[in-house]
Amino acid sequence: MIYIGSHIFDIEKRQLLLNQGESIVHLEPKIFDLLLLFTEQPNRILTRDDLLAHLWPGTLVTDNAVNKLIGNLRKILGDDAKSPRFIQTIPKQGYRFVCSLSAVEKEAVVPSIGSSVSASKLPSTNLYAAGGGALLLIIALVALFSWGAGNNAPDTGTSVALTRASGVEISPSAHPNGEHLLFLRQHQTGKHYTLWLKHLKSSVTQQIALRTGITHIIDVTQNTNTSATQLFYINKTSATCAVYEGTLTSLSIRPLRIEHSEKHFDCSNKKLKDIAYHQEEKAFYYTAQPQNYWPNHIYRFDIKHQTHQLVAQPEPTGWGHHSLDISPDGKKLLIMSTASDHKTQLLALQLNNNKMTQGITFSHPVYEAIWHHNSQQVFYFSAPPSNQIITSNFDGSHAVTVVNSSQPLSAHLSRFPEGKNILFSTYQENMSLRWLASSDGFQKGKSDHLASVDNSAVMDTYPALFHTKNKYLFLSKRSGKSQVYLADATQPYAHIVTNFPQAHSLSYLSLSGDDKNLLLNVENDVYLVPTSALAFEAPLTALPPEQRIYGAGNPIIALDWLTGTHIGITEVQDGVPRLRMVSINGSDTRGLSRRWGFGLRDVENPRYVYLIEQHSHKLYRLDGLHLEKKQLDYAPFLEDMRIRLPEGFYHVKIDNGVVYYVTTVGEREYINSVPIAEKGSADVLPLNAFSSYDVHQGQVLVSDLESLEGDIHSTVNLAH
Repeated sequence: MIYIGSHIFDIEKRQLLLNQGESIVHLEPKIFDLLLLFTEQPNRILTRDDLLAHLWPGTLVTDNAVNKLIGNLRKILGDDAKSPRFIQTIPKQGYRFVCSLSAVEKEAVVPSIGSSVSASKLPSTNLYAAGGGALLLIIALVALFSWGAGNNAPDTGTSVALTRASGVEISPSAHPNGEHLLFLRQHQTGKHYTLWLKHLKSSVTQQIALRTGITHIIDVTQNTNTSATQLFYINKTSATCAVYEGTLTSLSIRPLRIEHSEKHFDCSNKKLKDIAYHQEEKAFYYTAQPQNYWPNHIYRFDIKHQTHQLVAQPEPTGWGHHSLDISPDGKKLLIMSTASDHKTQLLALQLNNNKMTQGITFSHPVYEAIWHHNSQQVFYFSAPPSNQIITSNFDGSHAVTVVNSSQPLSAHLSRFPEGKNILFSTYQENMSLRWLASSDGFQKGKSDHLASVDNSAVMDTYPALFHTKNKYLFLSKRSGKSQVYLADATQPYAHIVTNFPQAHSLSYLSLSGDDKNLLLNVENDVYLVPTSALAFEAPLTALPPEQRIYGAGNPIIALDWLTGTHIGITEVQDGVPRLRMVSINGSDTRGLSRRWGFGLRDVENPRYVYLIEQHSHKLYRLDGLHLEKKQLDYAPFLEDMRIRLPEGFYHVKIDNGVVYYVTTVGEREYINSVPIAEKGSADVLPLNAFSSYDVHQGQVLVSDLESLEGDIHSTVNLAH
C-alpha cells in the first residue's frame, strides 16, 4: 500500500482509502491502471501517447477518453486542475503526478471506513529516502499489476477514425464510388441530426441540405444512367415516422442539396426497429412491433405496389426478430432473433424459397450483425462488456476479432464497396443521476442537505431510494459490467455492492417499504435480495437460486411492490402488457384480469394498491387485503380515482398521494406529477434523454443524459 498525500492506495484490493480511511473508493479498472501508472513514474511527464499505449494497448480509443479518465481520477482524489496537488497538466506535453509518495509499513493497521486514525499511528517511510526494501516492494507490485494488465489485451485488427468532430457522428454509409462517406451528425445541444458528405482522400466535409428531418441512413445507391445518388433514409421522432428516398444530382455542385424527396411509407403506427433496402427487388425489409410492444416481426414493403406484407418467419418470442441485413448478393436475409432468456439466434432466410437456416446461437444478446462481403460469413458484436467486432462463418466457426474498441459500439455496421472493409461507429452515452428541483414547488421535499451524486463517465441508471434512511441504490457499468452500487445521499461517493463475474442485463430495482428487501430484474428473472447482504466490504458475486422468485417467459417492462407480501410484474405477452401478481415466497403466482396493465403501491399509504387499466389508462385503487385473497372477486371494491394517464405514458410511480409518469412531447421528455386527491393539472419538468428515476417524499432522483459522443471508423486491410 502507498500513501498518496493523505490517501492510501491499496493495490492488492484495487481501492483508495480517502483521508486515511474516512471512506473507501473501489476503483474502476481503467482508473486503477492510471493511478498505478502515475505512482510507478512520479514527477515524470507522461504524454497522451504514453497513456494510450499503457492503458489501451492495441485498442481503438477516442481523443476524449484520456480527458475523461484524468478528470474522473482528479474527482476521486479531490484534485483541482487549476491548482493541482496530484495531477499537473503540462500544456502540449502531457501530465505529471506531483504528489509525494510513501509506503505504508507492513505492520500498520489500515483503518476501517468511518474510523478516525491520526497520521502518527500510521508510520510511513519515504520511498526515496528509505533503504531499498519499501521501494523494491512497491516496484514489484507495480510491475506485477502492470504485466498482468498488459498481457490481457486481445488480438485486434487495424482501424482508422474517419470523423473527429464534437458531439456524435453515426449512421455511416459509403458511397458506391468508394470515394465518399455519408453520415449523420448530432451536436451535444440537441437531438437534431444533420446530413454530411466527406471526401475520403481530401477529407473535405460538407453539409447536405435536406427539406425533411433525418435520423438514420438506410442505404446509398447510384443511378447507372444519370450518376445521380439515391439516398434512402428515415425521419423518426416521438410522434412521427416516415421512410424517404431522395436524390443528390451531383457531388460537385455547391451547395449540396437533396432534391425530390419522396415519402415511400409512413411508419408512425409501427415501432420500427431496423430496416434494409433491397435494390434489385425495389423493396424494404424491416422489423417492427405490431402493437408497439414486443415481439418484433419482419415485414416487406413493395415500393411499386405500395403494399406491406408479413414475411414468412419462425414465430418470434421475447424480443423477437429485432435486426436484419440483406446479403450483398441479394439472395438472403440475415435475422437476429432474441428470446426472453436474452440469448440471440442468427437465422438466414433464402428469399427465393423462404427456406430458413439456423446459424450461431449465442449465450448472450447480440445487438448487431451483418453479412460479410462474400455473403457467406458474418460480422457481429461480441458479448458485453467488451466492445469488439468479430467475423466468423455463419455457424460461428473460425471466429476472428477485427475491432477492439474502448468505447461502446453503435448499431448499424455497413460494408465498404471495395469488398473487404466495414464501417462502424462508437456511441458513448453518459447517463448520470441528478436530483430534480425547481422553484415552482415540483419537488415537495427539501434537497439542500443532499450531496452531489457520485456519477461516472458511463451508464448510471435505475436509482432506487430507501424509505427509512438517506441512501439509494443504482445500477452502473463503471466497473465494465452492470453492477449494483450503494450510495449515501449525504456523501459524494458510491460503493459497489455486487461484483458478478459474468455480464448480466440488470434493470428495475425496487425496495420494499421497510427497506429490508430489494427486487432485482436479471434477464427477466426476478430476485428477492435482502439489503443486509448488500455490503461494499464484501460485494455479492452471485445470487442464490432460492432468491429467484419469478421467471418471466416474456420481456418485463415494470416491477413494483403491491403489498408487503406480493409484487406486481408487467410483462409483454403477444404484444400487450399483462400484469401478474407474485408472492415473495413463491407460493402464489397468478395473472390478474387482462383489464390491467400495471400495478403500483404508495409506500406512504401502504393500505392501497393502485391498478392502471389497459386500454383507458384510468387509475383505480383497491384495498390490498382484497387483492391478496385468491378467490375473492375484487371488482366491486375498486375505486375510480378519476385520473386518466395520457396515451404513451411510461415509467409510472406513486409517492405520497402523487402520481408520477414520463411523457414525450416533440423531441423532449418530461416528468409529470399529478396529486391524486386534488385532481389538479400536472406539474411538469423537462428531462434530457431520460432513462429511469425514483421518488420518495417528493424528492426525485433521475437518470438522464449528461453528455454523448461518438465517431465513425473504418477497418483497414481486412483479409478477403
